[in-house]
Amino acid sequence: MLSPGLPFQEPPARFPGTEWPRSTPEAEGLDPVAVERLRTYLLSRQGDDENRQGMRTNAFVMIRHGKIVMEEYARGYTAESSMLTWSVSKSVTNALVGRAAMTKGLDINAPASSCIPELERKSHQSILLRHIHQMSSGLGFDESYEASPVFSSVIAMLYTRGRSDMAAFTASFDLIHPAGSYWNYSSGDTNLMMRCLKAFYTEEEYASMPWTELFDPLQIRGAVWERDAAGTFVGSSYLYMRPVDLARIGYLYMHDGVWNGRRLLPEGWVQYSLSVVPAYYNRKTISVSERSDNPTAYWYRNVGNPGLGIEKPWPDAPDDAFAALGHWGKGMWVIPSLDMVVVRLGDDRRYACRWAEEKNCEPDVEKAYSKHHLMKLVTETVKK
Repeated sequence: MLSPGLPFQEPPARFPGTEWPRSTPEAEGLDPVAVERLRTYLLSRQGDDENRQGMRTNAFVMIRHGKIVMEEYARGYTAESSMLTWSVSKSVTNALVGRAAMTKGLDINAPASSCIPELERKSHQSILLRHIHQMSSGLGFDESYEASPVFSSVIAMLYTRGRSDMAAFTASFDLIHPAGSYWNYSSGDTNLMMRCLKAFYTEEEYASMPWTELFDPLQIRGAVWERDAAGTFVGSSYLYMRPVDLARIGYLYMHDGVWNGRRLLPEGWVQYSLSVVPAYYNRKTISVSERSDNPTAYWYRNVGNPGLGIEKPWPDAPDDAFAALGHWGKGMWVIPSLDMVVVRLGDDRRYACRWAEEKNCEPDVEKAYSKHHLMKLVTETVKK
């Protein structure tokens, strides 16, 4: 069972073999009318590929009671397509950190400089691995994308002056907040964590580490993970997976890091990983774009903080839902109380509005991708 403190208990385990078993929605307690409503929403198109407007679903997979009950592909993708996951990669990086903690002695509370030489300068020695894992390193990394490409640290890291060594590039930033005091979404922090993992494996072991440590035990095939010019896996962004295999990662976390009787993640790791970052609640103000984050250690929780004006990100979904989320409509939700894992990968460039003060969004949630509307439709499929 899950460690004390989590608001849910794991459902009965029905682990897949090389392929997920299949069933019908009706046989697994889902409402066929609601399932069809969900399918219509996912596959609707209000724009073309040139203007990139409207819903742009590439793939959708729903696992219920350990079985595939819904699987859809569009825009030229198939069940065998390994698709870019963008920041969903970060949640898989979390699992690799957990593996190193379990098998290699990685201490999440150790100074980050103990395994990241680039952080050895005096001003950075207060940064712990936990801070990096919770995106509260204090480094002045700017995660803006298209809105501010000239000043964007992440664009520079992925495409220009930082791409040869992404961890060293991130470590070069000054500390602008005391370590652990301020949450700042940072792909750079995730790549620093991937740099840390190098210290626990030989060069040959590191090259195959995601497969030997995680993908092979989960019987995942077709995964591709890019590395930067320094040989570090780009843990923030560049993992490609089949949606049915990505669902295995969520299923592992739904069962407290145990897969078919074998513990792959340390006891208590899931509880730690799904605890909202303390520094997130230290923020005096929460911007519109950050209001629905509810971040944990490279995952997201369906919780809120009314005192800070933070709502549950998916108000119609159960409280125990958690997610791995990525740019342009990529995401995986795990809902233990419904015994469900949902993967939706897309290429959406304009989202539906959540709040009236949001800018440059589509007011009609039926005409553009909306995470909270998707979760409403998913939750409605379960018969009461």
